Amino acid sequence: MRISPVRMASPTTKPTMKERILETADRLFYLKGIRAIGVDTIAAEIGISKRTLYNHYPSKDTLISAYLERRFVQPHASDKSPVEQILATFDSLERRFSAKDFRGCPFVNAVAEVGPENRSVRKIAVAFKESRRLWFRGLLAQIGVA
Repeated sequence: MRISPVRMASPTTKPTMKERILETADRLFYLKGIRAIGVDTIAAEIGISKRTLYNHYPSKDTLISAYLERRFVQPHASDKSPVEQILATFDSLERRFSAKDFRGCPFVNAVAEVGPENRSVRKIAVAFKESRRLWFRGLLAQIGVA
């Protein structure tokens, strides 16, 4: 499965309404939970009608999928050695885990909240975890670790 990253507005351009909705949903879903946040809350936070929100995201499930796709970021190519890349990943995770606003893995949280029967959420979460597994496997193979 290939997930396309959401294009973010550059600092000099005003974000589109779709980007504003997604940025707000991302922040609220992650900090408060997907089930705790309704489209009414997202629309009110931005100052738009639910109809405007639904013009960009036809359902809450569509918005949840877009939120997860936005967070599905591939590791950047690096000139560092495989060992340095692996260690840097764990250093980054340690910093994230100790942050005050850390609320866990957004992919695991989403599956736990909406249930594994939500196929689109499950598919994105599994694809994310598999992409990380393959990335680590590739780096480990480069240094001769089975």
